[in-house]
Amino acid sequence: MFAKLFKIAVASAVAVSVMATPLPKSSKLVARSMSFNNWGGFSSLDGFDNFYGSDNFSGHISSQTVIEQQEEVVCHSESIEIIQQRLLVLQEMAKRIITEQICEVETQTIVFEQFSSSLSDFSGDLSRSSGRHVGYDSNISNHFGDIQNSDGSLSNSDLGFSGSDCGSSTIVPSGSNWNDQSSPSSVGNAFNAAKLAIFYATTFIHLKMFAKIAKIVLASALIAGVAAKPLPTNRLDARGSHSFDNYGGISSFNGFDNFYGSDNFVGHFSSETVVEQDSELVCHSESVVIIQQRLLVLQEMAKRIITEQICEVETQTVVFEQFHASLGSFSSDLRRTSGHQVGYDRGISSHFGDIVSSDDSLSTDDFGFSGSSLGSQYVVPSGSNWNPSTSPASVGAAFSAAKSAI
Repeated sequence: MFAKLFKIAVASAVAVSVMATPLPKSSKLVARSMSFNNWGGFSSLDGFDNFYGSDNFSGHISSQTVIEQQEEVVCHSESIEIIQQRLLVLQEMAKRIITEQICEVETQTIVFEQFSSSLSDFSGDLSRSSGRHVGYDSNISNHFGDIQNSDGSLSNSDLGFSGSDCGSSTIVPSGSNWNDQSSPSSVGNAFNAAKLAIFYATTFIHLKMFAKIAKIVLASALIAGVAAKPLPTNRLDARGSHSFDNYGGISSFNGFDNFYGSDNFVGHFSSETVVEQDSELVCHSESVVIIQQRLLVLQEMAKRIITEQICEVETQTVVFEQFHASLGSFSSDLRRTSGHQVGYDRGISSHFGDIVSSDDSLSTDDFGFSGSSLGSQYVVPSGSNWNPSTSPASVGAAFSAAKSAI
């Protein structure tokens, strides 16, 4: 029964992915005002709209100004694992910022959904369907070193920019393999393949969760004396494999599957090991603009890594979709629907300072971890306002409001 349902779901997903390509967002369609200032009476959302504007929740209306460089920025392809490591570090740092510097779970949810939706617009840039240049804002990404203090703690200084500044100092690295005749098709195929892999991965995550519930029900039935056969969960798991090693004959995909595994495109981790801290890590709410600034810096750094350290546009597309899907799973953590605790991997986020070299160029060192390391050094900040009785409803309302604004 599971296999039949899965075949139908896959067929539907394939049909949709083949027929549909990412559509450029129109400012006319989304330029409706929706304020989050003090939403729900939460003071931690005071000034939220000032960053992008109440009519620009995801920050996509900003224009771009490409700046001239004294020396042309040209991409140079690095090993795929080097890229995946750095994007995972950015992911865990985003989770650290949100869980350490925001205490209200409703605000955590809205801020994260804004970050995720703003980041998602880069997909349209990569496919050249957004009308925007494929690059990053250098002034904003240059604040990368200002996010963390010298002692490893998170800084709380105002970085002096708002979301409307994003794009005003855009750098567009050259040297990619984009071809106006062939790339729209090849990038579209890569995008669809990535989306199908996300579907495979998330479907099997849900099936495994369902299988666990079914096992409990089955155990109860057996105790009651009802005979039943065990569910074939291993067979279902095996069919979740979707390899991108050397996808399309593109050498920059070599070793892609080694990071998370061919059956785990979205980087789902089944368990976490919470590490003991010398002193309890307690959240402390900062002004929301401080959080928004830092998440925008991480966003622009992700764009810089992808455009400077990958030259094949197909690889850029798949790597970005993997990063965005992996990051997106934090949404269900915040809503307490994933089974994971709300925190971040300290071991991975500790490599934050290793991404940029002393001369401000991107480093190329191997950090010595893979995606399977995620969750092995988990830190869960305390002090949030989560209440098992009321928070599922209030966080759900915050999530719905954020989705309505996107």
